[in-house]
Amino acid sequence: MGWLGSANLLVKPIWFVFITAFCMRILGVDGYGVFSTALALAAVMAAFSDFGTTRFVVREIARDRTIGGYVYTNVLISRAVLTTGAFLLAIGAGLVLGYRGPILQALFFASWYAFGLSLLTFYRGVLQGFEALRREARSLYVEKGFVIALGLVLLFTTRDPRWTLAGMAGGVTITLVYCLVVVHREFASFERHAVDLSYIRKHAVSIGTLGLASIFALLYLKVDVVMIERMIGERPAGEYGAAYRIVEALNMLPAIATAAIYPRLSSLHAEADRLGQLARSSAAGLSAIAIVIAAVLTLAAPALFQLLAPGGEFYQSGPTLSMLAWTFPFVCANAIIYAALLSLQQERFAVAALAGVLIFNVVSNWIVIPIYGVIGSAATTVATEGLLFLLYLSRLRSVLRVTPTPNIADE
Repeated sequence: MGWLGSANLLVKPIWFVFITAFCMRILGVDGYGVFSTALALAAVMAAFSDFGTTRFVVREIARDRTIGGYVYTNVLISRAVLTTGAFLLAIGAGLVLGYRGPILQALFFASWYAFGLSLLTFYRGVLQGFEALRREARSLYVEKGFVIALGLVLLFTTRDPRWTLAGMAGGVTITLVYCLVVVHREFASFERHAVDLSYIRKHAVSIGTLGLASIFALLYLKVDVVMIERMIGERPAGEYGAAYRIVEALNMLPAIATAAIYPRLSSLHAEADRLGQLARSSAAGLSAIAIVIAAVLTLAAPALFQLLAPGGEFYQSGPTLSMLAWTFPFVCANAIIYAALLSLQQERFAVAALAGVLIFNVVSNWIVIPIYGVIGSAATTVATEGLLFLLYLSRLRSVLRVTPTPNIADE
């Protein structure tokens, strides 16, 4: 956590300034709306390329590192097939939504970036399984360095969301090559003789279930900005996207925590008391910090946007951020509880819970966006995270009443 924390503290503020202040000022509210919508849709489609493989790899390698190469080899084959199909699906989705010309080009580069980032996350999952977080921290330096550098160059030279996204895609591609080399040389090389289709078939249900959970999670997080753009236009989408970017930047805190804690929870899957104690203390500690951050952000939101984008173009983003800030305590708690549930192989419940909150989120947004605009959508996001927290917590408590075994029957 120390290595990942220091890396995030060094690079994420620079990333935050790039993705908000620079992009907002230079692209303008309409251009930023295209930028945010393309990234949101691409991120949803990229979830199909992962489809639970990253979570599965972390869990299986953490339980038995001696089979790391075997697991990695077979899951990587699945990733290659999923990524190809999902990328085509992303472009097809854009065409179905009526994207043409510049916005379709923006979606292409956003998909390149999002899919590259998804595969990069998979390689970081291998590193997490081996608890090589120092290596993961180094990959973060490389990623943000190249993504920001190339993104900035094209942002300033073109002032166009399409080519800004193209620069970001180039940066993540360079980082992906770096991580591939590190993993293959030091941790889990691809072994052709280890290819075992029966292994993929055996675990297809478990991986697929984790995949559905990831997709539903991304959908309810990203569908807001897409619905706003479709229902009330690019300008409100830009205002909401700017506010959401700030909350999203804070997610480095639960991401760092789960990167360190999830492998440890997975190794404790047969020890209910220790797993429960680690999950409770981690969730409580993160949530306490998050409540303080949310309170500060609520008060500072209007001044923050005046600083990031002087001139009032994003005037509605301040109140939106004040509302969205209160998703953060729930996000922190949910991240830890979700990791604990997956360690106990409760992915089927996670899918059901996430499907339920996704339906709640979409229906609520469909009702409130035409009436209350981006503020209504932000309130819906808070309510969705709160509902998910109640569902997760109830399930974890019930599962921990019975001591789990290594073959807990939820596969």
